[in-house]
Amino acid sequence: SFPWRQITDNTDKSVRFMEPHWSPDGERIAFQSNLPSDTGRPVNQIWSIRPNGSDLTQLTHTAQHAVSPVWKPDGTVVAYSVLGGQSWLLRLGTPHAEELPAPPNRSMQFIAKTWSADGRRIAGTLHRPDGASDGIVVYTLSDRRYEAISSFGSAPVWLKDGNRLLFRSGFSLYMEDTRRHLAVPLTLPSSIHVSDTFAISNDNRWLIVSSSTEQANVWVARNMR
Repeated sequence: SFPWRQITDNTDKSVRFMEPHWSPDGERIAFQSNLPSDTGRPVNQIWSIRPNGSDLTQLTHTAQHAVSPVWKPDGTVVAYSVLGGQSWLLRLGTPHAEELPAPPNRSMQFIAKTWSADGRRIAGTLHRPDGASDGIVVYTLSDRRYEAISSFGSAPVWLKDGNRLLFRSGFSLYMEDTRRHLAVPLTLPSSIHVSDTFAISNDNRWLIVSSSTEQANVWVARNMR
């Protein structure tokens, strides 16, 4: 068995720690939390911490909720989104943060979710003013351009080839070829209703899902390609 170690302090039950993401080198974990911050506002900020629980560091200083930290593959930048605003790129170790442009439909908000392995593109979801998802888009950093990928779905995850994405819609998973704009549903056992959580192994050969109809059982599927 693996020893468990709690690395954040939940003595104050009103404080939440959410969306933890390992840095590419495994040295830090970024997350969002409503911990008391230097802004004095009771909103989520992006924080980072070492795996042993030391060096808790506030990364953002926003007036509104900062959510969804996403590491650039080289570990130098964290993308995050500000609810009611836009997404930002924060270069670690500096005070510099770059605001991404608004999507073409300015009533929508882009929430960054996953960074391609080559560091060139960020996939995320569009959200309507009421917070509902309006599909998946990809932002290309070099030309500062958004591209609509799917009119439905959420929680996109890049495959290592930088061209294909996995995403969830309802209780199903889909694979999207971003070059051909073709979404194909994955064939999973009929008893599996995919919940909010799924993950891909680093070598892209294993898919791990949790099923909302199997009392949180975990299923593993191997990519035979």
